[in-house]
Amino acid sequence: MPNLLPSTTAAFALIFSLWTAAPAVHADAMLWKSNGPPAGVDTIAVAPSDPKIVYAGSTGTDGGKGVFKSADGGRTWAAVNHGITNRRINAVAVDPLHSEIVYAGYEGEGFYKTADGGENWATINTAPVHHGTAIAIDPVDTNVLYLGTDSGMFKSIDGGKTLARLNNGQPEVGSVVRIVIDPHDRRTVYISKYNDKLENCGIWKSTDAGASWNAASTGIAGGPERQLGPNQKIDAARMTFGLTIDPQQPGVLYAGTLGGGVFKTTDGAAHWIHSSDGINTGMSFGNNVYSLAVDPRNSGVVYAGTAGGGIFKTSDAGKHWVGESQGLPPQSEHGDMVGIIWALTLDPKTRTLYAAHYGDSDGVYAASLP
Repeated sequence: MPNLLPSTTAAFALIFSLWTAAPAVHADAMLWKSNGPPAGVDTIAVAPSDPKIVYAGSTGTDGGKGVFKSADGGRTWAAVNHGITNRRINAVAVDPLHSEIVYAGYEGEGFYKTADGGENWATINTAPVHHGTAIAIDPVDTNVLYLGTDSGMFKSIDGGKTLARLNNGQPEVGSVVRIVIDPHDRRTVYISKYNDKLENCGIWKSTDAGASWNAASTGIAGGPERQLGPNQKIDAARMTFGLTIDPQQPGVLYAGTLGGGVFKTTDGAAHWIHSSDGINTGMSFGNNVYSLAVDPRNSGVVYAGTAGGGIFKTSDAGKHWVGESQGLPPQSEHGDMVGIIWALTLDPKTRTLYAAHYGDSDGVYAASLP
C-alpha cells in the first residue's frame, strides 16, 4: 500500500503469493461496476452532507496519481490536484458538515487541506511528520482531526493549523493505517498499526481523546508464521490493517489482519475472537483483509476487502462469510501488490458501497445495496 514505508514494501512482496481461484458466486450476489478513476486507488471518502460528492486518492501510475473527485456519485471523475506537489495519496477524509473541506494524507511530509472542494490545496503541517497514512474527523466538532503517520499519531483542534503528537502509551515506530472514532463516545478512539517489527503491530485504544493509549490486541493471534527476514518470523495475524466499528452496537469492532483473516470484539477491544469462516482468498500465505465496512442499517452485515480474493460479506455478524466479487476484475496472478481492496466506504444515504481497487483496471468500484 502506498502508505507503507519503503522497507515494508519489500516485506509485502514476500507475503503476496499466487492467486488460485475466485470464490463461488451465489444467486443473490452483488454486482460491482466502475466508471473510473484511473487504476491504483487506495482510499475513498463520501461527503456525509452531500453523498453525490466522492473523493478518491491514488498512488497508481503517473497519470493516475493524486486526488480525484466525482460530483455525481461516482459516475464521472476529474483530477483535482492544484497545489498538490506530491501526488501519492494514502488517505482522504471529508468534513462531516462541510463538503468543500477535505483533507488528504500523502507520502512524504504529511497532509494537504482544501477549503474549496479540491480547487486549491495547501499543506497543513506545522510539525515534522512523515507519510500521512490515516485521517479521522470528529463528527461533531469538525475542527478536531486525528492524523496517522508512519511515526505515530497527531491531533489538531483547529482544523489543521497546529498539530500535537499523541504517542503517549504507544510506540512512535509503526504506520497508523486506520483510525476509528467511537460514535457512541467520541473520546474513545481506536487505531490499527502496521510495522515489519511485530512489537509495533496491532490495535491501540484511547479513552481520553488520544491523550493516552493502551494496547488492545488480546486474542488476535493464530495466523500463519512467516519469515520476513534472516532472523525474523512473525505471526501474521498480529499485522493488523482493516478496522471498523458497528455504529449500532457499542463495543463491537472488526479487525482485518494479514494472514489471519477477520477478528471481532464485543467488549471494546478488551478481547478479540477469530471470525473468518468462509473467507478464503486462495493465497498460500493466508487470508489478508485490508478493509472492512459495517452496514449501518443492519449491524449483522459486514463487508471485507482482501488481497487476491475480492470482497466477502457476512450476514450474521461474522459467523459465516460468502464471496461478493461479481463484476470486479480478475485478481492478481503475480506476487505483487495488485488486486487489493484497500478501502471500503458505505454511504448510508444512497445505500452505495464503494471499493478502492489497487490494480491494473479502474480504481473505484461501486455496488448498490438493498
